[in-house]
Amino acid sequence: MPLKNIMYVEDDLDNHTLIKLFLRNEPWDVVTTESPDQALDALEQNTMDLIIVDLNLQGEGDGAELIRTIRQNPGYQETPIFVFSGFDEHHFKQYGIEDLVQRFFRKPTSKKVLVEAISEFDDTKESQM
Repeated sequence: MPLKNIMYVEDDLDNHTLIKLFLRNEPWDVVTTESPDQALDALEQNTMDLIIVDLNLQGEGDGAELIRTIRQNPGYQETPIFVFSGFDEHHFKQYGIEDLVQRFFRKPTSKKVLVEAISEFDDTKESQM
């Protein structure tokens, strides 16, 4: 499936900037949101082809609950979801969402690792290589 829109759900605005810098020369549009509510609103307004979620979101709800909610939406049951977290993989597994996501990344991650992971899900990018 060709990817166009990527949503990044993160409450740290410095991380928003970093991800936008990482992906600025790539063929994907990045939408950033700061909370689960903003993310769900964005999903109603636009079709997202890949979603990146931080687990430790401040305020209402957390990333794991957001991922569960997204997966209940018929339009997003197959959409690739990546988890970015400051937690290690052992802590991530305690959320019980491994089967709902395609990739787990511990922050910080590199541009190369992120772009390669996204490209795995982008048929358009593969045909250009």
